[in-house]
Amino acid sequence: MVKITEKIDTHATKGSQPKTKIVTKYVCPMDGSTSDKPGECPKCGMEMTKTEGKKK
Repeated sequence: MVKITEKIDTHATKGSQPKTKIVTKYVCPMDGSTSDKPGECPKCGMEMTKTEGKKK
């Protein structure tokens, strides 16, 4: 028995790649609340810190 492995490129067709979008979120360092906008935490009033994450 002969084993043959073949590598197939799954991204050969245009537009088939998964879309990755960088999303900017703001997180409260005190309680972990998240928001899409900068400013103060709605729960404790601390300044929100900026984080960037990838969204598929």
